[in-house]
Amino acid sequence: MTTKALVGQVLGTTINIAPGFVVLDATTVGGGVTYDRVLLDERSINGGEGQETEHKVDKRVDHVALVHESEQLASRARYVVKRSCTLCGAFYFADDAQVAQLAADWLAVESWAMDFNLRASEAGSARRVHVAYLQFPLAVDNIKAVQQCAKTVRECLQALREALRSGDGKAIANAVARSKNLDRLATGVQADSIRYALECVAAAKAKLREAEKAKQSPESAGRSLDLDAIEAAEALFTMPETPPAPVDMGDESLGS
Repeated sequence: MTTKALVGQVLGTTINIAPGFVVLDATTVGGGVTYDRVLLDERSINGGEGQETEHKVDKRVDHVALVHESEQLASRARYVVKRSCTLCGAFYFADDAQVAQLAADWLAVESWAMDFNLRASEAGSARRVHVAYLQFPLAVDNIKAVQQCAKTVRECLQALREALRSGDGKAIANAVARSKNLDRLATGVQADSIRYALECVAAAKAKLREAEKAKQSPESAGRSLDLDAIEAAEALFTMPETPPAPVDMGDESLGS
């Protein structure tokens, strides 16, 4: 039995997480904006036991256009990470192919930042953009990591199913965008189940459009959709709230 399978058994279900990396966005902007707080008044309250103060805050921006541009540049850098990876709660997940694509795309991001920082310096602005991301291997034998990945898949599929049932076009679009690259989190049958679930979306959307032309309400049309593939995939990533206690199976049970 592999370590991944062992983790699944400890949780009471088998969750096969794909090998890959945790990616954290570390892009920051700073400088060029200062805040000065000036004390205007100070008085005692609560019979002299407390104190109340009044302040004025002065904001100074050394170059308005560059500060605005820096925020846009940081957003573009963060989007490159988001586009290349799979959002998984508080972090991004990336497999080998995604990591390679991110590294290639990041060359352009670094070029943008270098050009901006040079122009800001020449313009006498202290504003700077620092683009970066952190990357380290995802420990697939870590129960917490497995739980978070499974939770991400389950919640994305649930949101997709509920959006389709509601017939709300905006909610469906948001759920589909959130599910991008979702199948990369898993392997084998579980990864296939996610792909099948996502493939049924196009047919479901087509039926919703037909229902709209027939003057059927979105809710009524949504209730009649065949979403078995999504529900089946959800089930494969559902774990008990309280995992059973680990069973000592001995060294031999781990196998190779």
